[in-house]
Amino acid sequence: MTQPQTFTAGSMAEAYEQVRSRLGPDALILSTQTFPRLAGAVEVEIVAIAAEPEAPHAALEDDLAAHNLVRSVAEAAASRRVRPANELPSPEVEEPAAPRTAEELLASIEERTRAIESGMRWVTASRARTVLDGAPPALREVYDTLVEHGVVPRFLESFLQRLEGQLRNDLSRREVMRAAERTLAVLLPPTPRLEVGHAGQVIFVVGPPSTDKTSAALRLAAEAPGGRRGIVASTDVDRAGAPQQFLATASAAGIEAHVCYTPSELRTVLRDAAADLVVVDCAPDGAVRTDRMLELKSFLRVSPRHDLLVALPASHNAAAAQRAVAAYMPLAPTGAVLTGVDEAAGFGGAISALLASTLGVAFTAASSTSEPLSTGDNHALAMAVLLGRWPAVVRDDATRERSGARVATR
Repeated sequence: MTQPQTFTAGSMAEAYEQVRSRLGPDALILSTQTFPRLAGAVEVEIVAIAAEPEAPHAALEDDLAAHNLVRSVAEAAASRRVRPANELPSPEVEEPAAPRTAEELLASIEERTRAIESGMRWVTASRARTVLDGAPPALREVYDTLVEHGVVPRFLESFLQRLEGQLRNDLSRREVMRAAERTLAVLLPPTPRLEVGHAGQVIFVVGPPSTDKTSAALRLAAEAPGGRRGIVASTDVDRAGAPQQFLATASAAGIEAHVCYTPSELRTVLRDAAADLVVVDCAPDGAVRTDRMLELKSFLRVSPRHDLLVALPASHNAAAAQRAVAAYMPLAPTGAVLTGVDEAAGFGGAISALLASTLGVAFTAASSTSEPLSTGDNHALAMAVLLGRWPAVVRDDATRERSGARVATR
């Protein structure tokens, strides 16, 4: 079996071009990751493997001999048969020593885990390759686009199988993209529907640092429909200056805000505040440290009936997004808030995390605080994955280009 190779570059397009030039157009992508660097730069890493030519089928006798050999080995292992003396290793042959320290044991486990993960990626890519063999060229183009935009390949097998039956060789690229968008939208987790502003509703917003979590919480409180009154509370009190910044931001937006240092203070806010909606902005990293998780659970117990939303940046790569979502899954979140959708270039990482957790997107938020929250839309998410940019941004860019062309021709 050909060994996987790793390619790095400053952009996904450059790394993808390296894969094609080195391993050929039929190379299988095993994984993609994006790492932030200084001054806003990124480093893209792609692990790929060259497509192997299909080996001729072995003769029936060879198949039978191989089968018998494997079976005899398995039976001997199961019965723990002691080998005769003439089969024992010679004295000069040393058996590999077992790890003696905790560090050696952890290193051994980590090495075996990486080997298993690499093998699973290869198996997944091979299964996807089976679907692509003999399929219309448009199917391979869609697969390459999704992987290039950061979707983890193991989530694409079901998508490819569903899409394969809808594609014909005579379809235009627009028709192919439309079919792919519909198919992917169906496979995405269902969108949770929250009636923001329902009387007495409490929404907790959690998430790792630098996710625009606080901005999403403030917008949820400010956009309570039907003239309902929403307020915000914050449990993020450990970071220096965080309470003061929270109160100042809420005051500038004209929203009543409270800082809660203990669960009893939050209980008082929920009991006494004359508000239809209370949005609680929780401290970041609440699910990473054990003490923070216990603290978060104590705040959640104050309101037994609540919704919990995980703030997830649309620009996260698959590994970071899956860690962020998985950390909060024990709390049974209602849905996700996908933030910074207007600045993301490739939504595959976030979508992969949602597929892995079966967590739907309740709201999407642009980076600009002047833009209101939008309710989750799986068709918009699917199109964003295919385009590598948020559909509204693409439409705005196209409008500006057409406007510029009209001005230039006058």
